[in-house]
Amino acid sequence: AKQSEVPRLPVPPLDHTMEVFLRSARPHASDSEWEELQRKVRDFVKGAGPELQKRLEQRKAELPNTSWFIKDWNDLAYLSYRDSVVWNVSYYLQFQDELADAMRSPTRRAARFLAHALTFRHEVVNGTLAPDMNKDKPMSNTQYKYMFNACRMPGEGMDFVRTYAPDLHRHIAVVRKNRFFTF
Repeated sequence: AKQSEVPRLPVPPLDHTMEVFLRSARPHASDSEWEELQRKVRDFVKGAGPELQKRLEQRKAELPNTSWFIKDWNDLAYLSYRDSVVWNVSYYLQFQDELADAMRSPTRRAARFLAHALTFRHEVVNGTLAPDMNKDKPMSNTQYKYMFNACRMPGEGMDFVRTYAPDLHRHIAVVRKNRFFTF
């Protein structure tokens, strides 16, 4: 919903990127390291920086319907990442607690969580999910397609994502006390 209204991710100007980089690096550098870092940034801005900036802007122009950054993010920060992705990278669902008395039973709580997750999945699959908002501007919901009917598969050097048609794959697996149940 409203995906066409989502503003494109901008490619920040090179000078701004270098300014933010230096500001974030300063607390971590000794005075001598800071001088060296500033020199390297000046050299980068006069050397390879403009060409690399041009490549990023070209990539953005070549990908009008998605983010210029998505492939690098998925490949480098997610699919090549070898630490525990469950805690550090993966999506999760969280819903507001319901009435405390109604949620004392773990079975009832799990059933309510599953019901809410299935409602959310239905909205994702059908494209009716209201967009997350940044103040008054809609944000992209395209990342949610990987929450359901998708899995990360191991690969050499880098993993890959396999997705499945949501209309054909509608099962749920539940694990309780090392027993598996499917619905």
